[in-house]
Amino acid sequence: MLGLGHLRRRARVTGRPQGFWAVWLPSLFASVTLFLLVFVGGVLATVVGLVGYQAPVLSAGQLTGVWRGADGAALRLDPGGKAELTKLPTESESGDWFTNPPYAVCEGTGNWSTGRTGDRDAVVVRLDSGCGRQTYWKIGGTEGAPELFAQFGDPDAGEVWILVRG
Repeated sequence: MLGLGHLRRRARVTGRPQGFWAVWLPSLFASVTLFLLVFVGGVLATVVGLVGYQAPVLSAGQLTGVWRGADGAALRLDPGGKAELTKLPTESESGDWFTNPPYAVCEGTGNWSTGRTGDRDAVVVRLDSGCGRQTYWKIGGTEGAPELFAQFGDPDAGEVWILVRG
């Protein structure tokens, strides 16, 4: 736009009016060049990894410990694969998305292992008691502040529970 202003000012100074294409053709080239620069830069940044989210990769040893959530929820992951749950939501027995709430809040012991759900690493928690089904707690956050999260209910508008290392 500043270049167009310069062309118009130059036309006034020299007394020669610029034609339609003399003004808009440079603008067209400048716009296309700017678009290509931003587009190619964005693609390169995505390919190189400067743009885009990558979930942290945590080993089983890094996952052990206590993870805490809202309303006093806690998940203790022991090195031997044992898990202890306190007020923790799990997939409901019925698997019905439309129940309110779409999860069962359970307490007790069980076991855990690493697994994958979709394209993301997860912690799979299975209870020994009959409260709820196995639940996939996906790994998210950052390397410095990892978190576990699970979505319950409708995949498009479900309820998300987040656990952070406590």
